[in-house]
Amino acid sequence: MPSKSTKPISGRVDNETYFKLMELAKNKRMTLSQFVGETLLSLTTTTRILGQISTDDEFPEMVKRTPKKVTSKREPIPEHVFNPNPLNDYGRVGVDIAPDISGYYTEEQVYRLELSEKTPVRGKWTNNLAIPKDQLFREGSTFFPINETQTTLLEAYVTGNSAYPILYKVVANSFSILDENNQECVTFDNRYDGLRFGTCIEKDSNGNVVYQSYNKWYYSFEALNGKIKNVILTLI
Repeated sequence: MPSKSTKPISGRVDNETYFKLMELAKNKRMTLSQFVGETLLSLTTTTRILGQISTDDEFPEMVKRTPKKVTSKREPIPEHVFNPNPLNDYGRVGVDIAPDISGYYTEEQVYRLELSEKTPVRGKWTNNLAIPKDQLFREGSTFFPINETQTTLLEAYVTGNSAYPILYKVVANSFSILDENNQECVTFDNRYDGLRFGTCIEKDSNGNVVYQSYNKWYYSFEALNGKIKNVILTLI
């Protein structure tokens, strides 16, 4: 039975007692409010029963007429409430605790991938992609993958948390291939093979090379006219 109080219990007890209560509630798979409410209900029920025993000693027939209290089965609290993650708004366990961000990257830990051209690639590109900084080696304006088969692609998530409003989660892993021009490049799985690092080549309608640039992050896709178009990406 949840507590009807609107004031947090953390404002009424010392920190040590509060964390002990949180641990007891977690062990019973309850929120702190539910645990406190159930404990208080249990105490008041025990008091009523003890008072009734002294009366029943004098009037034994009252024991037979006392209806048995039927309690409904409590549904277990989902595990994620006690292991809050960035997508459940702190789990709302009674206090504004920091979320568990294991497996996620913060904005300070990544390089965001953005189109260098202002014209968007409609239906082909998302501006929510990034790569962990510790997986890239920077030399001037060039960001080389440290390991071409162990580079992860990240996507941003809006968490709703004040501590980490945006976090990044792995959505694809890298591997090496030969592209349409027989050039070796690094790309990604899970339908992210259009995002690449290597030699960016543009050809005209006759197949002649009109542009070529080495060691670039770029997005390669098939345009409406059936031609392959490459858009250079900027890492920020």
